[in-house]
Amino acid sequence: MQGKKLWVGCISLLLLALLVMPLAGGGYYAKAAAGLRILKIGTVMPISGPLGVIGLTWGRGFNLCADWLNEQGGLKVGGDR
Repeated sequence: MQGKKLWVGCISLLLLALLVMPLAGGGYYAKAAAGLRILKIGTVMPISGPLGVIGLTWGRGFNLCADWLNEQGGLKVGGDR
């Protein structure tokens, strides 16, 4: 009986967290919608295993490139920067 109560409690907490998380992040989305234009660019690369060193190096390179682009004024997409 204790195991069943534990599962019900865990599932209840998970559902509560899934309901509360979008409400807690509402401030971030409101700022983005209010005028801050964000362009997110992602990549898929290994960060562990035999190729982990290469993936971490690529990640650092991408971060350096993003910082340099932002210093230059960002990317131009359409008429926006």
